[in-house]
Parts: sequence; structure tokens; C-alpha cells
Amino acid sequence: MFKQRVLSVWASVAVLAVGWVVAGVALIAQRQAEAQQRRVDRAPACEASQVFSGVDCRAVVDGTVTALSIRQAEVDTGSRHLTLAVSLHQVDGSAPGTPVRVTVYRGAPIRLDGDRVHINAEDSPADRLADSREFARAAMFLGTFLGGGNLIIALAVRWSNRRRPTVG
Repeated sequence: MFKQRVLSVWASVAVLAVGWVVAGVALIAQRQAEAQQRRVDRAPACEASQVFSGVDCRAVVDGTVTALSIRQAEVDTGSRHLTLAVSLHQVDGSAPGTPVRVTVYRGAPIRLDGDRVHINAEDSPADRLADSREFARAAMFLGTFLGGGNLIIALAVRWSNRRRPTVG
């Protein structure tokens, strides 16, 4: 009634190989993101006049969250109003008014840390690192389970067809 569809052995090996190649590319991206994160961590401290100038330095300034949505966070630092592009899954509404420490790198805010708030800006080195790690894991697992699982099934089908006696 229903015919089971199984990829051939070679197609299964190809799916497995493509999954691992994509995972390899993602691991290279992860290494680059790790290097960017190390540059941020090792950046020299900014002088007061350099904090928002774009100079290759890092500073931590005090601020207060004024608004938070799933797409952006707004922070008042006293001297400036900052907007960070973020990617959040949910917001509980308790963040406005929360005091935070804002990490600024090359003149742009990249991280908020507070009592209940820990947010990386979208496209910050930490965000890229987390994204590349998750993508590498997904590519490895999907390639292995889809390709490897189908390979085992294809080999079992091939083996059972050879063991079946022929009529004639």
C-alpha cells in the first residue's frame, strides 16, 4: 500500500558529508567570532573623550533601561541615549528603570548587564559567537542523524534484499 522511500547508500553518504562540510564552515565562523570576542576582551580601556568616538577601545558606563522590546533596548547613560538592536524571545515588562552597566566597544553599545538584565546586542561579537556555535551543532546533528540514519536504513534494506531467496 505505502512504499517506504529510502535514499540510496551514496545519497545517504552525500547527505552525511554535506552536513559535516556545513558544520566545518560553521566551526570556522565560530573561530573567527572567538577571535573577535578576544579582541573586545583585550581592548584597552577608553579615555572619557573616546567612549563614543569609534576608537578601538572598550568602556563600561552606567545607565538605566528606558525601554525594552524584543527588537531593541533603549538606555539612558546620563550623557547619551543609546539604542541597541537586540533579538529577544520575550520581554516581561520589568526592565524599564533597571540600572545596567553598558559595555561600549568602538563607540557602539554591545552589552547590557544588570540585576535581572543580561543582553548582548545583535551582531555583537558575543552574539555572533553564540549563533555560530548553535549553527555548527545543528549542522553536525542534522547531517549525522539524517545522513547517518538513512545510511543505516539503506544498508539494512540492501542487506535484507540480498538475503531474500529468489523464486524461479
